[in-house]
Amino acid sequence: KKVEFYITEDMGSTWRLYGEDPDAKSPMMIKVQREGIYGFMSVGTDYVGNRERAPVSGTRPEMVVVVDRTPPTITHCPTAQVLDCPASTNPADTDGPATAEDNCDPAPDITYSDDTDYGCGNTFSIVRTWVATDRCGNSTSCVQSIVVRDITPPDITLCPENTSVECIQTPNAPGA
Repeated sequence: KKVEFYITEDMGSTWRLYGEDPDAKSPMMIKVQREGIYGFMSVGTDYVGNRERAPVSGTRPEMVVVVDRTPPTITHCPTAQVLDCPASTNPADTDGPATAEDNCDPAPDITYSDDTDYGCGNTFSIVRTWVATDRCGNSTSCVQSIVVRDITPPDITLCPENTSVECIQTPNAPGA
């Protein structure tokens, strides 16, 4: 009894023998050298020598595996922002969100996380890290800086009128 594995890199137009499962039991470790779409087919031989037919041109693979080691490419990393308070720091209001493309995933997942450092009053800065991740778990990131500053001076809304105070007695100065 034995199990042979055949591989195709063109979805079944051409096949080649990849190797033989040494113990004829699952699983069998298969390694490929580069990214791509690989099709596989197993061909078994029983104890009396009956063998399944090896794949020929046009045979569809039993299993298809996509090997992707390339992270997405961020096509738009939001630019640094300096905002006057009060201001929204939502991604839609700060040149976001980030966008990305990938060689295998038409819609990589895009997330962000904020690290906020609070300053005086209503001022603060945010380091926003955008991460694009494809379905194979490959990811890449970019960083956006957002600063919210308070440049508006306070507005005195009620100022009392000037008042004169009359001193009745002058205190003695110390040491006099």
